[in-house]
Amino acid sequence: MIFTNKRFLVLILLVVCLFGLLLVYKIQASPTPTEHAAQQKETLNKLPESKTVNTKDKKKYRMYHYQITKIEGGKYYGEAKDGTSIIFQLTNLKEPLKEPLAKGEIIRAYFDLKNGATLVKVEKVEE
Repeated sequence: MIFTNKRFLVLILLVVCLFGLLLVYKIQASPTPTEHAAQQKETLNKLPESKTVNTKDKKKYRMYHYQITKIEGGKYYGEAKDGTSIIFQLTNLKEPLKEPLAKGEIIRAYFDLKNGATLVKVEKVEE
């Protein structure tokens, strides 16, 4: 009986140690915020600055790529690789955002060319 309890205790201790090692590995393997921002900036530099896109319903949009630089008071601030900037609120978009944005992420911003270049949609760029 005592031998069985010791085995069980050793097994639990081994599982906890393995979990700890896995956690340490994950923390070391994930990029730091500075590294992540640098990776995102590199991604932004590879993307085209802008282009005109047509939707299925024959609407024309001008699409720009931005990197989110700041989020404050419900406003999102972004900068393109050419230095132009954007400020928007999610409540002002005509199409809701599918997932939340974080600082450093790259977005596509779609502007309606027929309505005075109104921002209508924002989506996150997946790497």
